[in-house]
Amino acid sequence: MRFFICIIAICFLLSSCKKEEPFNPDEHIVYEHWYKLSGSADTLYSVYFENTFTPNGDGINDDFRPVGYFSLIKFRVYNKSGEVIYETTDISKSWRGKVNNSGDAVQMGAYAYQFIVSDVYGESYDYFGTVMLYK
Repeated sequence: MRFFICIIAICFLLSSCKKEEPFNPDEHIVYEHWYKLSGSADTLYSVYFENTFTPNGDGINDDFRPVGYFSLIKFRVYNKSGEVIYETTDISKSWRGKVNNSGDAVQMGAYAYQFIVSDVYGESYDYFGTVMLYK
């Protein structure tokens, strides 16, 4: 009888264990937000950045770019050596995880970015951050 109870207890414990799902970076995106307000509470600019992207061609989160209401001066991405691997002044362009978007695909890892934006009065603001590229 004890043997039968032990078997039932083991089966119950094993069936209640859940298989851990693999980490999916597309489901764990955090946005960084910078903004500046004027004295009249009108938004001068508002910028959002993802902290992670996956340029794997699945159509979900395949590129990295600033999103929001701003006037872009310059957007750069740097590798770990501090070299510029992507640069644009076009607000509609995004980084797709390749050197200058046409060269070799970069490795999975963290990359620094610089974002220079101007507000409605022409004053410029310089921001730095990091983004994680997963494949």
